[in-house]
Amino acid sequence: MSETLQSPAAASTPAEPETKKRGPYAKNNQRIAADITASNRLLKTARTDDDIRPVAVTHGIDDAELDEATAKVQLAADKWGVRLEEMGDEDTLVEETDTALEAIKDDYLIYREIGRNNFPSTADRTALGLSGDIPDGFDALMTHIKAAYETAKKAPYTTVMTKRNYAPARLDTLIKAIDDLVEDETEQTEAEGDAMTATRERNEAYAAMKAAIKPIKGTLKGALRNRPDLLAKLGM
Repeated sequence: MSETLQSPAAASTPAEPETKKRGPYAKNNQRIAADITASNRLLKTARTDDDIRPVAVTHGIDDAELDEATAKVQLAADKWGVRLEEMGDEDTLVEETDTALEAIKDDYLIYREIGRNNFPSTADRTALGLSGDIPDGFDALMTHIKAAYETAKKAPYTTVMTKRNYAPARLDTLIKAIDDLVEDETEQTEAEGDAMTATRERNEAYAAMKAAIKPIKGTLKGALRNRPDLLAKLGM
């Protein structure tokens, strides 16, 4: 039987290094930010520039169309910001729960080794969670360790375990760490869901923004094809 604990799937770290995981997302976020900024600039210029405004009006780009597109640009910007905030929350919680999980596993393996060398009988070892396979799943592992500590607080084990630095008060501290981690892991799961929702909303808002900008940008690009100086003002 192996005494090496694998990180349970529910609270595991990503298989790839963080830099590899976040690299493509960071580039995508930069591209989105640049596109939103450029779209906002184009709409403001089309509305206010003395040379471009008449051309826009001539080709049917009126205030109503500009207002609608501007609102969609603003929504995309808002959702993009929300997505970054939610993903940041998720990353922080993942890091915190992974650190806590490693500490709990280490504490348990120390307890397991000390206990097995003080309770040779099979019945005692089973009751104290000192023998048999160590559960793999997060919930099963937390339940297993917590039950072992609860048993160690009671007679006939408490006298020996107290002598070996596992007094009921210390075991209560170890149990509280487990309860805190379970609560944090629940928050992590919720944060992951929030991040997925924010990502979907961002993508939908971004797609709506592009759909609103495309005909305005394309119309102005065609109408001003012989005026590269004015196209430059529009960022084209």
